[in-house]
Amino acid sequence: MTNTHHKDESSKSCTFQSVSQSSGIPRETVRRKVSILQNKGWVSRGSDGQLSVSLDAANALADETRHLLFQQNDAQAAIDAES
Repeated sequence: MTNTHHKDESSKSCTFQSVSQSSGIPRETVRRKVSILQNKGWVSRGSDGQLSVSLDAANALADETRHLLFQQNDAQAAIDAES
């Protein structure tokens, strides 16, 4: 998998600590999970400790996200049809 990272002004980055604080997930758990994502090439960690999501992650997840959205829309349509 090619690891393509694009940084621009709209890119957002964070740290283990900021993810932990905003999500309520323990920092060590965040570190372990991010390590898995780094191994997949989906997240990189800069020398300053900042985490960034790669385009590889977006590309890999795009089809699944689209599929889940269609499922959600189909489920909502079925609920609406029953009403």
